[in-house]
Amino acid sequence: MKLWKKPRLAAALCAVVVLVCAAAPAVFLSVVDAASLGHSQAVADPYTAPTPTADDYYLLRQLSARQLTQSKYTFQPGDTGQERKPLIYYNNQANDLTDMTNGWDYVDTVNTALQSLADAGAISQAWADYAADWYSTEETTLTTYDERQYSLTVPYYSVDSLGLVTFKRFAVQNGVPTTLMALKMDSRTGQVYSFWLSTPADSAAAHDPESLPKEAALRAFADQAGLTSLGDWTWREDLTYPRAIYSLNGQALVAAASGAYTVNDYFTYSGATSDRWYVSIELSLCAEANLPLRMQDDTTNLEKEANPDA
Repeated sequence: MKLWKKPRLAAALCAVVVLVCAAAPAVFLSVVDAASLGHSQAVADPYTAPTPTADDYYLLRQLSARQLTQSKYTFQPGDTGQERKPLIYYNNQANDLTDMTNGWDYVDTVNTALQSLADAGAISQAWADYAADWYSTEETTLTTYDERQYSLTVPYYSVDSLGLVTFKRFAVQNGVPTTLMALKMDSRTGQVYSFWLSTPADSAAAHDPESLPKEAALRAFADQAGLTSLGDWTWREDLTYPRAIYSLNGQALVAAASGAYTVNDYFTYSGATSDRWYVSIELSLCAEANLPLRMQDDTTNLEKEANPDA
């Protein structure tokens, strides 16, 4: 039979051949799948998800860089200095009112950071409101012993060379100038790694157990810093900090503390003093071997107070 004389038949046969060729791979794969179905085979090197470390988190890398560069400037007995040349130049932060910069244009930044901490559950709303009440000061302007004047209705700030910024609020309470609040964060991400608040010792907050940070608050603090996915945050009752959680994966510690102290008027040298109470939450890096362990006989009720379900 001469196909060229029957073009329709030739076209049909060509179409059949094309369809058979096109279907062949699918038929082959279906047969292979059917043969493999229900049969398991051991994998020589099964995949395991990588364990997160501090290097996977920008904020922890920042804190590590600061820790490293600061240690390079810290000389120990016997150091020649040759082995302590800094890897990068590190400019530390100023912490005193007279050395910090007026941050009148950062009031909203501080207010937002405080409210974010409260919304996350890391601090109470009462703390956030108190810290952001810029006019809760007996004097709105402080005149120092050398006749310099400082507004007390704005934050003051300093930034180190890594971009870590410290905001502080100063106020006059009970007749004594004092640091009322300190907030430390990364300037790039806005993640807070330290919060410190001070009130008069006779204030309601100083005697309210519910105002103290518990385990949930510490976990919320780690969460707002973007560290939840470290995955192994553990409540630690064996540390000198009365309230702390620790991540072995990140070598990271979130610890809270509170207590009484006395402040002296070193701004005007009036000789006045004031009894105060503070609370703080801070994220820091610490190898497990360097954790400050509590002596076995150094026991208090603070653990139960901070973690009543433990």
